[in-house]
Amino acid sequence: EGGVDAATRDALAKYVAAAKNRSDVERQEAKEKTDAQKTVVLADQKGDRATLKADSFIPLAMAIIYLLMLIYFKTIGGYRPLTVEESSGKA
Repeated sequence: EGGVDAATRDALAKYVAAAKNRSDVERQEAKEKTDAQKTVVLADQKGDRATLKADSFIPLAMAIIYLLMLIYFKTIGGYRPLTVEESSGKA
């Protein structure tokens, strides 16, 4: 099969089986966390949540600014672009 001899196939099969067993053991060990690991996970989650709360104010601030701009332009009769000649004559 593709130039691979039986000894190489057997060695590869043993390697894959050993790797699978190692990953099963590592998964079992990962379930059992120490107090220090639990503290780190909780701190990480708390920091992530605080960041999300802080970041949620950015769109809110933008919405308020756009609303204020809309109100401003409505009160002055709309947006009117000025040319250089008009603005220099009024100043």
